[in-house]
Amino acid sequence: MEWVGLVAKKINISSTVFWIQPATVFDVYNYRFTDYSDYFKNFDSKDKIIELSRLPPLSPIDFPSFVFDAVESYNWAVKSIKRQIEMLSSEENPRVLVNTF
Repeated sequence: MEWVGLVAKKINISSTVFWIQPATVFDVYNYRFTDYSDYFKNFDSKDKIIELSRLPPLSPIDFPSFVFDAVESYNWAVKSIKRQIEMLSSEENPRVLVNTF
């Protein structure tokens, strides 16, 4: 919930995101909504292998379908994830607790 980070920033205290999904999912969302945004939007072949730093080679079937959607009209949950990733990207020293099990 990105609003918690916004409140923390407003009152000048540090905050930490508790990410309950696997670390790989966090990486995929982070790539989708930051550095590789255009790569995912322009991806058109279903039989290519996708190679992202720090992740093994992946097939498009390994990703949620919305990461390839060029139209940014996602449902409320995806919009919330996007805002959370954007807020983390704007932080000087973001902190994230991630499930690595």
